[in-house]
Amino acid sequence: MNRVFIDLETTGLNPDVHEIIECALVYDDDTPPYHRYVKANRIHLADYKALQINKYRERIHEWNQAISSEQLAFELAYLLKDKIIIGHNPFFDYSFIKELFSHHGQSRPKNQLIDTKTLAHEHLYHIGLKRLSLDSIRTFFSWRSPHDHTALKDALDCQRLYHKLKRASFIKRCFWRFKAKRKTIL
Repeated sequence: MNRVFIDLETTGLNPDVHEIIECALVYDDDTPPYHRYVKANRIHLADYKALQINKYRERIHEWNQAISSEQLAFELAYLLKDKIIIGHNPFFDYSFIKELFSHHGQSRPKNQLIDTKTLAHEHLYHIGLKRLSLDSIRTFFSWRSPHDHTALKDALDCQRLYHKLKRASFIKRCFWRFKAKRKTIL
């Protein structure tokens, strides 16, 4: 298989200023998930809201054993080679990966990107799910957990969403439409 599901947690939205602080890759085969915490070199430039969302302060002990961004660049250059990257807005994640590779002198692998947010728009928007964030989708499918907004949980949910939508029959989509209408009535 050449597909990999990805999620990153970052210190903000701008790859020129902010950093990757957590990375997860999930595969469809028997390959174990890749999950790393990454030391932030410029935490003073972090966006407070981003740190709140990914629970940085609450989970600070997990970053004590983190790898360097240079090590992450080295590992990702190998792990992403010839892979199709699937994510919930993977263009955001990939912009950080490109910046990481550029900063550490890694040549960027050529990757195709598949966006589960676009797939969700195709399958779920017309049934009434107007917000297509992973949180909204989790709520709709009752996938909520206290581990939301961790890279590994988000990558696993992205994989789950991809397969759920890829295999969705017409009857299944009708059921989702009924479910959405029922929720608005209640």
